[in-house]
Amino acid sequence: VLRRELERLQKYLGGLKNMRRIPDVVVLVDQRRETNAVLEARKLDISLVSMLDTNCDPDLCEVPIPCNDDAVRSIQLVLSRLADAINEGRHGGQDGRGDDGQG
Repeated sequence: VLRRELERLQKYLGGLKNMRRIPDVVVLVDQRRETNAVLEARKLDISLVSMLDTNCDPDLCEVPIPCNDDAVRSIQLVLSRLADAINEGRHGGQDGRGDDGQG
């Protein structure tokens, strides 16, 4: 019984052991499926960026991204653009490309 409980905790919380601090932002792909993440982020006052389909509540996040959160290509596109924006913000936009991102 204890072994199963340990395995369950490791599965759901194992990634947290490497976190040094609480994140400033959490990005969710499927808000309806990740209800625990929504509740925890709200409890800890962590900002939520959430990809929202028509069946989601935009009032539960600070930055709603309306899109099809079920299609793999849609998810890849949004997360790729989000990662690019984060990297640009971290590096001050000094990647050698112009404002239009064309280089």
